[in-house]
Parts: sequence; structure tokens; C-alpha cells
Amino acid sequence: MLLYTKIKKINSNGFTLIEIIASIAILGLVIAVFLPIFPQMMSWSKNADNELVASNLLSQVANDIKENEVIFNDIKINLVEDHHYNCERNQTYSIQRDALDTLPDYDLNKSSYDVAVEVCQSNEYKEKELGLYRTHIKIQAGNPEKTISDTYFYLTEDGGTNEEI
Repeated sequence: MLLYTKIKKINSNGFTLIEIIASIAILGLVIAVFLPIFPQMMSWSKNADNELVASNLLSQVANDIKENEVIFNDIKINLVEDHHYNCERNQTYSIQRDALDTLPDYDLNKSSYDVAVEVCQSNEYKEKELGLYRTHIKIQAGNPEKTISDTYFYLTEDGGTNEEI
């Protein structure tokens, strides 16, 4: 009996080797499960940042288009005089930043954003009679195939926008 109590007393003060190995293995499994989440969280954060900037940039681009007389006159000339930009036939007039050099560069948060603007008029919905131009703005970041955000609105003949029509 004396031997049993002496052994029990010696072993009750620390962890055994098996307990230490088991705890390290469990800790390793937990780390292995949660490790891939951190890079994914960084990617989600970057995407959320791009989407926030793009949604704010949409209204800025719409304002730049309606305030810039060169762009607006170019739209009117191409849509009124050339009747082949018809929405029903999916023929849109694209405003190219390089061609007109009137749309500003949109560099925000150390990222460059490309803007694609397409305008057309429809005879079917009386857009010509009402003096409305159907406008589609797409915001793209880095990769032109990746559209972050886009919106549709009507540009009126006097240069204003009417998003409630």
C-alpha cells in the first residue's frame, strides 16, 4: 500500500507524455481547419472594398456624363443623326474614354477603375419623343471582363438624369 501511494503522489504533479502529444495533435487539427479561412477573409474584404467604391463611383460617372458638354453633345450627335443605335436591335453607342479623352481617370484607394458607358434610344418605348437616352454604366477594376458594379438610368435631352422613369 505504501508503494501505491508513493507512485500516485509522484504522477499526480504533471502531465504524461501521451496527454501532451494528444493536446498538440488536437491543437494542430484546429489550426489546420481555421488556417484557410484567413486568406479568404482578406479576399472578401478586398471585394467588399471594390464594391463599395464602385457603387459610389456610379453616381460620380453619371454626374460627369451629364455635366460634360463634350460627352453629352457627342451622344446627341451620334444618337439623333445616326439612327442605327437602336436598343431593340441591341446596338448601343459606346463612350470610349480614350477616344474622347473627356472622362477622367478614376483612381481611388490605390486602385484604377475603368468605366464603360453605353447609350441607346428606343422607338418602342417613346424614348425619342420624350428626349430620353437609355444609359448603361459599368465599373470594372483591373480586369475588363470583371464588372464590379453596373447601373441603368435615363439621361434627358437637357443633360439631367432621371432615374425614376
